[in-house]
Amino acid sequence: MIENVGPIELLDLSLSLDEHGSPKPIIVVGKNGSGKSILLSYIADALMEFAKTAYKDIVEGQREFESPFFKLTGPINQRINCQFGIGLLQFSTGEKSCSYVDKSGILAFDEYADKMRERFKDISWDKEGNIKKVSKNEKDFEDIFKRCSICYFPSSRKEIPHWLNRGSVDDELTFQLKMQLTSTLGKPVFVESCANENKKWVLDVFLDSMVDFEPAEDKFKILGNINDKLLLKQGRANVEALLKNILQDESISLGLSYRNARRYRLHVKNIEKIIIPSLDHLSSGQSILFNLFTTIIRYADIGDVNKSIHLDQIEGIVLIDEIDAHLDSQLQYDILPKMIKLFPKVQFIVTTHSPLFLLGMEKNYDVDGFRIIEMPNGNVISTERFSEFKKSFEYYKLTKDYEDSIQKRLLESTKPLVLTEGETDPIYIRTALDLLGHKDLLDQLDIDWVGRKDEHGNSINTGKDSLNTAKRFIEANPNASNRSILLLYDCDANKSEENEEKIFVRTISRNPKNDKVTNGIENLLPSSLFDDKFYYYKTKKQLGGGGEKIEKRLKKTEFCRYICHDRANHEEFKEFDRIVQILDEFIKLTRGD
Repeated sequence: MIENVGPIELLDLSLSLDEHGSPKPIIVVGKNGSGKSILLSYIADALMEFAKTAYKDIVEGQREFESPFFKLTGPINQRINCQFGIGLLQFSTGEKSCSYVDKSGILAFDEYADKMRERFKDISWDKEGNIKKVSKNEKDFEDIFKRCSICYFPSSRKEIPHWLNRGSVDDELTFQLKMQLTSTLGKPVFVESCANENKKWVLDVFLDSMVDFEPAEDKFKILGNINDKLLLKQGRANVEALLKNILQDESISLGLSYRNARRYRLHVKNIEKIIIPSLDHLSSGQSILFNLFTTIIRYADIGDVNKSIHLDQIEGIVLIDEIDAHLDSQLQYDILPKMIKLFPKVQFIVTTHSPLFLLGMEKNYDVDGFRIIEMPNGNVISTERFSEFKKSFEYYKLTKDYEDSIQKRLLESTKPLVLTEGETDPIYIRTALDLLGHKDLLDQLDIDWVGRKDEHGNSINTGKDSLNTAKRFIEANPNASNRSILLLYDCDANKSEENEEKIFVRTISRNPKNDKVTNGIENLLPSSLFDDKFYYYKTKKQLGGGGEKIEKRLKKTEFCRYICHDRANHEEFKEFDRIVQILDEFIKLTRGD
């Protein structure tokens, strides 16, 4: 509960568990200045105060009977023209609970009892003055902070890139909270940068997973307990799983360089080669994401090495301000939610400005598997208001995947490439060239359709619009390939001829003899071939509430197989001679004839 603090007039929020007793991730949203970071600061401050009751290395300057606060208290936090400001938090673990209060101004404890509704029973305060305190249970806090991952990643988090000359800039962290003295807990709650600590720990995990051998009677004997090694190998596999997610490559693994490569002892490789020479060479977004989740594992591992083996047993509270910072759309939507889901017993409380991250959470969790809290009032909202972003992102992904597929085909060969509208078009053309005695053209050309198959085996990115998109992509990326490209449109496209440096546009002329099928490459075939058995009927809703319309559609793949494989009749392909002429002209143009 927070009242009269910054933009927050009153926030009364309770978190919930799922049906398995695991905490639901909390996503805090709201415009800039709505109090998202203030909410996290109160939670982080409470955790700091709890930790300070048991450990002496939580904040800089901490002493036996005096310790700086992580978050300033006093009227600096109060809303304007309010007599008081207060933050009350209660944390539970099992049957036990502990409370925190940060109060400024004038507020009597008894007068606030109704709002507390039997909560926060183990804490109280004086009417006047500023106060910050927690219910103390040193033994419990010592155990909780030792075995759990409890950390706060602020929006100022960063990792130093490998290319930076550190002597040329002021490389101090924004906040200095880590003591240089021998620590007791050794796990700073406030985590702004953690790459160096994580690199050492990951190297330890890697070395622990390695098996030692000794010669024994013409063979090798494994030293140590093989079962222990297999378990420790799982700890390494969990770290590698983070990298596989982030780099979106299931073949990724860690490798060990020789000791003379001191700076880059650990590298990242795939089946074929080293692809990243060190963990320092991850991009900014990749590094921040990897180190964030590695820290969660490392903190749990310090208390119990088994936790790095069984990620689903890690418990704790993880606060992340602006979780989407530095991450591209794919990492926000696809990867980040998956990585959060690796830790079902950790209470994640994060802030975000990214609709894509919210939609990614919805994709990976049930609708009731996480909660979105809108600041400053604390209302629970759904992802429905962000549905338009999902449509835009899906369109973006389809476009990018399509452009990637075009670029891949441009690089596959140096032969001139013919791109057609439909999936069956290349089959018809190759059959025609074979039957009409033009196999020489087949040797000189690659013929492909412009579309591709999706994950369900359906044809996508087909038709004249996709040829238009391919043309725009090739024109925008003239150095992507040196191949000459012929964009071959069906007769109904009515595209004008174009001869550019690498791009040629032609339209197949219509066959007037076929009045049964007037569009598509099938128009070049005799109309007598189109028996009713090659058609099916589809009901289609008409726009504007005009009812339904039944359309007769050709079974294109089945018909193509019948014409090109079952029949393969020379006479039936005579009208394809007009395509032969186009291809012959294209070859001559590419040669400069």
